[in-house]
Amino acid sequence: MKKMYLKTTLLCAIATLAMVLPAFAGNFYVCSGTSFTLKPDVSTITYTTYEWTDGTSTVLQTGATANYTTTVTLATATTAEAKTYRLRVQNSDGCWSDLATHTVYVLPQLTASITGSTEFCAGVTISGNLSATTNYSTLNLTAAPGTGYNFSWTGGTGSVASGTNNNTYSLTTAGAYNVSVAYTLPANDGSKLSSCNGTAAHTVTVLTAPTTPVVVIE
Repeated sequence: MKKMYLKTTLLCAIATLAMVLPAFAGNFYVCSGTSFTLKPDVSTITYTTYEWTDGTSTVLQTGATANYTTTVTLATATTAEAKTYRLRVQNSDGCWSDLATHTVYVLPQLTASITGSTEFCAGVTISGNLSATTNYSTLNLTAAPGTGYNFSWTGGTGSVASGTNNNTYSLTTAGAYNVSVAYTLPANDGSKLSSCNGTAAHTVTVLTAPTTPVVVIE
């Protein structure tokens, strides 16, 4: 019986070494309320059991289904949270792998606004700057270190963004101007943050100038 136990233990040890998961650790970033799926990078290998647990070792899902899908909505809409997810797999010999640990940072919604001139009289050269602001500095992002933000502009002809994180945009023509503010992230494995982008629109119009008066003498 002892020899059989040692043989089984040895087989499991060898099997566990052979079933080490490919690189899975790292950081993901998602927007609050966005559904996301965690999946093991084992496209050519299948296992008998997949067990997902959280940071407190509470079992979230176990069985033959490899992927884990969930949605995290921030309890406080302006405070980021870090969520820990762990995965281990079991093969047909009954042996378990080591845990693969992954951190998901859940980020709050960004907002954007634009200030600047909205009207110019006909015949006057259109010039000046539009300025974008965001709520980034008011968010509590201590749980997701290394994040930043950047503005992206559209509109105008040949306009160039400048200033802090591209917050300034030069006016060149009348029309619709738009800005989007998005998170910038440290090196990471992936993100689902498009729904966290803040957007704003600004319209510049040209006012009709009065007709040049005709002067007569009486």
